[in-house]
Amino acid sequence: MDFSVVFDNLDLLIPAAGLSILLTLIVILISTVFAFPLGILRQTKGFVAWLIAGFSWTMRASPTLVLLYFVFYGLPQIGILVPAVAVAIIGLSVQAVGYALEVVRGGVMAVDPRQKDATKALGIPTVTAWRKILLPQALVAIIPPFFSNSILILQATTIASVITVRELTGESNNLIGLTYRAIPVLIFSAIIYLVLASILTGLQALSERRWAIPGVNTYPKPSRSWLGELRMDSDAEVSAGPSSGENTR
Repeated sequence: MDFSVVFDNLDLLIPAAGLSILLTLIVILISTVFAFPLGILRQTKGFVAWLIAGFSWTMRASPTLVLLYFVFYGLPQIGILVPAVAVAIIGLSVQAVGYALEVVRGGVMAVDPRQKDATKALGIPTVTAWRKILLPQALVAIIPPFFSNSILILQATTIASVITVRELTGESNNLIGLTYRAIPVLIFSAIIYLVLASILTGLQALSERRWAIPGVNTYPKPSRSWLGELRMDSDAEVSAGPSSGENTR
């Protein structure tokens, strides 16, 4: 297989990969900034919580491509002209917020409600309680789905090519159309996305280790002797079952 088409066009593919990375980072940043306050407010009661729930439902139920088309063709209809890259950032960020706020809400729900009651009983200010007590505990549950959502954002940037954004997938399609040598170009693109997703997975592992709570979610590895004792206890219970039943009768 001849990869010369890739090496001869690295001056196009590398900047396109950089644009994909930039889109991913911007969307992750925007969605994170909005997700935390909205996810916390989603836990409250009242009209605001209902509005946030409706927004989350709408964003998660809408296909990404439809949202991009809606922004791309809708904004010019009201006299707002923005570059295609900005349209991609707006469309992807709006949908990502809908997913991310639910991730935050799930993490907040994982915190024992008695923790909140304790902070109120001790007279700890609300902001301080969330910053130093509640959110650090919620992060344990937030981190895994947050990074999974980040990988989905990376993958969603490939759709931006349909609105003329020349990120990695769009540039790869253009190159395939010019050279008709699809496999080498697609393999290169797949490797880039695999490396980027692997970096996010590694950051997830580091974050989980950094925010881990001692004694929580740590399970000892079972040894052979422990498994043998467990099996013997199980066999003993099974064998003792009928006899104990007869004694009862």
